[in-house]
Amino acid sequence: MLNGRDTVYSGVLTFLAKAVGVRTITRVPLPEQSLATANMPVLEQLNANEEAERPRVGMPVLWRVELPLIVYITTPDNDTADTVMCNLIDAVEEALAPDPATGKQTIGGLVVDCKLKKTTRDPGYQVGIGAAGILLDILTTS
Repeated sequence: MLNGRDTVYSGVLTFLAKAVGVRTITRVPLPEQSLATANMPVLEQLNANEEAERPRVGMPVLWRVELPLIVYITTPDNDTADTVMCNLIDAVEEALAPDPATGKQTIGGLVVDCKLKKTTRDPGYQVGIGAAGILLDILTTS
């Protein structure tokens, strides 16, 4: 990879945490019982899936990475949770907007491109806690 895996994963997580305004970021899954006391909102990175692509002979390998994230929020009810989560997902989408000149989001040159691939919302994940799953599609080189 152009940048090491750890550099890419931690860089993307830090970039999104700043852009979205979460209070806690983690690359270690939080046990369910610790969510109630976590400093919300929390941005959690799960294990990535990587797939090598070779565009042409003699070209460097491109790595397509699916990076799943979960955002946890504290909420008094499911309606409020859904509104808060929609706003957080909108903030992620805005942060990952491509550069108008290149059509890509390189996260400051860290990756070739990074975009939002899929989201899911669960406003009633636990009593008082909502969760949103965010799947990123990242392209980087070796």
